[in-house]
Amino acid sequence: VVSHGGWMHVLLQNLIESRKVKTGKGVNVGRYRFSNASVTVVEVEENGKGTVVLFGDTTHLEDELVDGNVDIVEQ
Repeated sequence: VVSHGGWMHVLLQNLIESRKVKTGKGVNVGRYRFSNASVTVVEVEENGKGTVVLFGDTTHLEDELVDGNVDIVEQ
């Protein structure tokens, strides 16, 4: 799924609270904050249960690309 961080936040929050998804070892979702253009991976098993194995990862981006937030207008 590719979407806005706000929608992804709501989706992940609901999946975790409903216990359809759990976090994998070493994965900390904190307050479900998504950086722009970040990658989150949920692996889904045959039984429909999922595990968050990667959360809010931005290692694919160059550092200067993630310094700002396009949702905030600087004046």
